[in-house]
Amino acid sequence: MPTVATSLDIDATPAELWKVITDLPAQDEWNPFMSRAKGELRVGGKFAFDARVGKRTLKIKARFKTVDPERELSWGGPGSFLVGKIVRAHHWIRLTPIDGGTRVDHGEEFRGLIPRLLGKRLVNEVKPTYEKMNRALADRVAAQRAN
Repeated sequence: MPTVATSLDIDATPAELWKVITDLPAQDEWNPFMSRAKGELRVGGKFAFDARVGKRTLKIKARFKTVDPERELSWGGPGSFLVGKIVRAHHWIRLTPIDGGTRVDHGEEFRGLIPRLLGKRLVNEVKPTYEKMNRALADRVAAQRAN
C-alpha cells in the first residue's frame, strides 16, 4: 500500500516539539497541512481537521491511535466501515532525540481501493505537503524560542 515517509532533524527538544504538535487550536497559525483542528488528545479520542493537500482541502475525521508524550502521536481513520473500504489511513509523527535536537519522522500509510488505484501518484502529491509541515514545525519552535 502507498506510504509517505518524511524525516527532518530539528534543533529542538522532543518536549518543545510535542507542545507545538499537540496544541490543536494553534495549528491554523503555523501548519500548512492542517487547519481547524480539534480533538480529544487520548488514545481512541476523536480528531477532526481540514487537511490541505495540493489545491484541495479535505475534511478529515479520525481517532487518535497513539498518544505517547514527547515520542509519538498517531491517528487513523475514517471510522466508517464503508468509507474505510474505499480509503483509510494511519498517520504518524514520531520524535527521537538525537545529538543537537530531535529527529521528526512524519508519514502516513494508505489502504483501500482509492490508494491502491492511485499508488505512487498519491505519495507524490502528499509528500511535499508533509515536508512543508516539517519545516513549518521547525520554524514555529524557533520562533517560540526567540520570544
